[in-house]
Amino acid sequence: MRLREAARRGGLVGIAALLASCAGGGGGNGSEGGETVQDLTARLAALEARQDPEALLEQAELCERLRRKGGMDAGEALARGDGCDLRVLGGPARAEQKAASARRVAAHFLERAERPALCRSTFTGPIAEPLRRFAMVTAAARFAEYASRDLFADALEKLAGLADELADLEALKPEARERWQRRGRASTLRASELRSRAGPWQPGAEALKFCEFGVARHLEEGTRAMDFGTREKAARGDPDRILEWYLQALSHLTVARECLARPTEAELQALEAQEVAARHVFVEGASSP
Repeated sequence: MRLREAARRGGLVGIAALLASCAGGGGGNGSEGGETVQDLTARLAALEARQDPEALLEQAELCERLRRKGGMDAGEALARGDGCDLRVLGGPARAEQKAASARRVAAHFLERAERPALCRSTFTGPIAEPLRRFAMVTAAARFAEYASRDLFADALEKLAGLADELADLEALKPEARERWQRRGRASTLRASELRSRAGPWQPGAEALKFCEFGVARHLEEGTRAMDFGTREKAARGDPDRILEWYLQALSHLTVARECLARPTEAELQALEAQEVAARHVFVEGASSP
């Protein structure tokens, strides 16, 4: 209920703010109080060598505090904090710690969707902006599914709206328009089904795998999905399958791009595939072969 009210009042920003407030307190030290930027920076530096869940959660929270106080570039703070949370998700943390990390990462991707300046991903072409938002909310939905049923349902409803926005673009061919409309309807139906259920929540196996991958694995999976999509396209395969492979590639590569605080040259080269995947989603995956 709180999430739906946040969506009504503030759209993606409202949901992101509420998710971020839910994610806080996973392993840090209480309120900010009178801590200065120097205090927070020193605490972050002292924790950087540690990889246990408690230290990683506190590092993620410190990055968030530094961002709010203007003590760290916003994009770097998000990347560093999300990188820590990904390591919590992929490591031997408790269920509640992993849920806190998943909520925070979901909130950050929703915020990126609404605020392009926070993104490290840059898309080009006639649908660059709606596709950028779709990629960010797709990633948010993956992590929201890991966290809770309600968060997942809200993210799916946002995805449905973005799919409808893409379907309305004049540049699309009729068959491509129908594909995006089908995706929107499927997301709406899935969200409705989730809201009608009760009882304990268990995310799907695919969401568990996706969220527990490290950045290096996201790069690998993104490249692999690109290869499968390209092979299927070359074989004149099912257009829906082609689109699905390229969307999978885009999701993995977007997570890697946004969560790598200091990418190496090799990682930057691998991430060039993200723009290629985005172009395929529209030009090849989402139009008739």
